[in-house]
Amino acid sequence: MQLREYTPSDCAQLAELFYQTVHSVNAKDYTQEQLDAWATGEVDLQAWDKSFRAHRTIVATENGEIVGFGDMDGSGYLDRLYVHKEHQWQGIASAICDELERFAVGKTFTTHASITAKPFFLHRGYCVVRQQEVIRRGVALTNFVMKKEPEDKMMMNIPNPNAVFPNEYKTSCFIKNVVTAPNITVGDYTYYDDAADPTGFERNNVLFNYPEFGDHLVIGKFCQIASGTKFIMGPANHRISSATTHPFNVFGGAWTENTPPHMVQLPRKGDTIIGNDVWIGRESIIMPGVKIGDGAIIAAYSVVVKDVPAYAVYGGNPARFIKERFDAELKDLLLRYQWWNLEPEKLVEVLPLLCDPDLEKLRRFLREQLTD
Repeated sequence: MQLREYTPSDCAQLAELFYQTVHSVNAKDYTQEQLDAWATGEVDLQAWDKSFRAHRTIVATENGEIVGFGDMDGSGYLDRLYVHKEHQWQGIASAICDELERFAVGKTFTTHASITAKPFFLHRGYCVVRQQEVIRRGVALTNFVMKKEPEDKMMMNIPNPNAVFPNEYKTSCFIKNVVTAPNITVGDYTYYDDAADPTGFERNNVLFNYPEFGDHLVIGKFCQIASGTKFIMGPANHRISSATTHPFNVFGGAWTENTPPHMVQLPRKGDTIIGNDVWIGRESIIMPGVKIGDGAIIAAYSVVVKDVPAYAVYGGNPARFIKERFDAELKDLLLRYQWWNLEPEKLVEVLPLLCDPDLEKLRRFLREQLTD
């Protein structure tokens, strides 16, 4: 696919592409009466050519055939954006928008998006200003006034991962900013929620942590840890290879003199590793050495003693498998895409899809992104 500037000889082809796209791609969201009012097949080519030349107009071609176009005026208003019905979901609309926006850096972009196009623009970081009814040839059509702020303005509004409290309520804190132990690592935007004292996470929720023992607690990005959750570290264990489990050595005197050093006898479970975007329910307990995969959910009041796979739901005491969150393909796509590693401004663009219960829409997007 190639992009080029508009030429007047393109005008008739763009008008035909507009008509065909409206009557095919938009047919799932509008009635035939609405489609006929929107695209009649009769276009004032002279007026269209004049507006195309007044705007910056980009044309997409494939093997010499026009497969899409878009135009934006000097204020940042995206007037038209259409892609041939046989070339949907190939990144053409995104490429056209990228090119148009590249020449309008610093502007607030606006558009009037159809019901069909709304998810695309949400994915690109636009927000809905209002829904409206427009009248075409006496027929009402629904569309959405949408806008996208400049990236520098967007960045000012993105929560700061280096802040202790992400909002004014101060019941949740980004815990990477309050832990001090050298063997605890926490990723950006992972929070602990506790109305009493969220900043006391390391003191109140990571138990028996003695860094000299050698184990680590590693928590990924964007995890959600509910109040009362406890992470039990390796020194909490007792010797189980002998007749007694009592830790005589730590109490001093003749007991210490006549027993091996406490730490060297403890079982080694290894590091406790929590993936990214993991939700751990209220008052759950994570035992030493457990590995919890990306996107997993731990039900409230669970005791996790074994590893939990990515995007699985576990619960109970001991925690057992409850269900998979997604099918194998979608899970694989999410693990390959790794949205938690996106740059902050890119994440803002993708958030509407990540938070949309229409998983098929997300699936199509991920397929497109991972095949580009």
